[in-house]
Amino acid sequence: MGPSFLNRRVTSLAVAALCAVQLIACRSEGVSDEVPAPEVAEVSESLAPDPSLGFVSARDGYFYLRNLRFKHVGANTPQLVYQPLWQVDETLNKLRDARVKHVRVLLPNDKLTTQAIGDRLQQVLNRARDRGMFVTVALTHNYSQEVWGWEKGDPAAMHAVRGDRDPAWNPTGVSGNVGFYSRSYSQGNMLDDRWIHWGHTANYKSFAVDIATRFKNDNAIFAWDIANEVNSTGGPGMVDYLVAFYRTMAAALKAADPNHMVTTGMVHTGWAGMTDAQRNLVYRDANIDYLTVHMYNTDPAQQHQGALDELWRADNMYAKPVIVEELGHTEARNNYSVLANQYQDLYVNRGVDAVMQWGVTFTCSLCKCARTCTTDPNDWGAGDCEFGPCEQQKLPEYVALAKKWGEWTHAWNVKTTPGVRNESLPCSTWDGDVAGCDAHGYADPNKADDTQHCAYYFCSNRCAPQGTSNCEAGCTSYCAASNSETWSCNSWNGNVSGCDAHGYADTNKANDTQNCAYYFCSNTCAPQGTSNCEAGCSSYCF
Repeated sequence: MGPSFLNRRVTSLAVAALCAVQLIACRSEGVSDEVPAPEVAEVSESLAPDPSLGFVSARDGYFYLRNLRFKHVGANTPQLVYQPLWQVDETLNKLRDARVKHVRVLLPNDKLTTQAIGDRLQQVLNRARDRGMFVTVALTHNYSQEVWGWEKGDPAAMHAVRGDRDPAWNPTGVSGNVGFYSRSYSQGNMLDDRWIHWGHTANYKSFAVDIATRFKNDNAIFAWDIANEVNSTGGPGMVDYLVAFYRTMAAALKAADPNHMVTTGMVHTGWAGMTDAQRNLVYRDANIDYLTVHMYNTDPAQQHQGALDELWRADNMYAKPVIVEELGHTEARNNYSVLANQYQDLYVNRGVDAVMQWGVTFTCSLCKCARTCTTDPNDWGAGDCEFGPCEQQKLPEYVALAKKWGEWTHAWNVKTTPGVRNESLPCSTWDGDVAGCDAHGYADPNKADDTQHCAYYFCSNRCAPQGTSNCEAGCTSYCAASNSETWSCNSWNGNVSGCDAHGYADTNKANDTQNCAYYFCSNTCAPQGTSNCEAGCSSYCF
């Protein structure tokens, strides 16, 4: 492909065209025509994480977060791990304000150790968690492509697991830092069949398992993407090896981390050359939690239809959620309604569980995209000249579209989750959602179980019952005060008279915001407006 400041997203059309020519020419050295049946790790029932810890899970064809369905809006911020922290903060702040709940990043970097990569990922996770957001981590990248969103070294860092481009793995007669990235196509090189067959065990597998192990208890992780857009040449037996790769890696990741979901990161199974029998092995595997689809208007018609077929299969064949994990439309630059109409179709007609725009950044370089300059102080280097909303000069339209569907999906979750009544939900349902919290700011006596009286606490980006102290709402700077009027209501659990004594807010006392009430059904003292369910009276929970 061209310079890194141009289209950072490798077009799958180029890959598909390469492998449609002839299988022999596409096949990498080291793979014979006689391929034995691949070994696949035994599939065990996937362990479900404890929903109270805030891990997202998948069951019955839907995502769930704390037992509420979690259809949502996401965004691809592929360079976020390698951007300066002030850019990470600004990106996540603006996405949070746009009602985006989920971002996706590319993790591998062949210039850094696993420890250093994990440290950078931790910084992103901490910031996402603070904003009520989740992160999907792509554990490797199919294409030999620079880490385009950070300070470049000489040579530049590449989005490859360390060691996978080592010349020791070069095919015979190939020179340079190629390694397993020896399969050529119109825009460069990508992972070859040797890597799918056996080479992934050389460096990648241990890297992926080490990362999953380190972050297994971090509830800011949404899921592990096994690999971004990996496929084979389709040579004899190679698709079987691809199936085996996804299944064995899913089993390994689940063994290391039973708390988080695992998915493939595929464009779709048709793009990977899978038959029905082969795709069934992948997506009926209990260790693979949901389907992924990547969709661009530049894809050929057959590939686009394959993506739509995959969306149908998710619901009708596999009863698993599906995410349009990458979405881009070049025509949005001139007519944003084409993208708006696609969101409408995907959420309403196709029933997808999330849509993730490709190449989202909030400052970009139009002159670099136009090749009229080579440097630009406004360029974060993280977007995409062809598909990025910033580069298309459509950021206000993108933010409005994300907000619309962020609010729509939240309302859908509340309305459709079995056994949940809108008015009996705890205020924390609207953490990170100011409008949703404000909409539940009073109790309507005409609605049964409507006891929220919610209020939004900007100091912690949480929605809590009115009367919750700043300290109890997560604003830690208020917790050190010696005045008892700043203590949380639960300081008087088991103490009826103490709770009653703090049953009103005294306007003459600074920070007196408790308005506590005693809940005899659970012997707890909680802010007035807390629902019985949220106060620990489990018989009131639906």
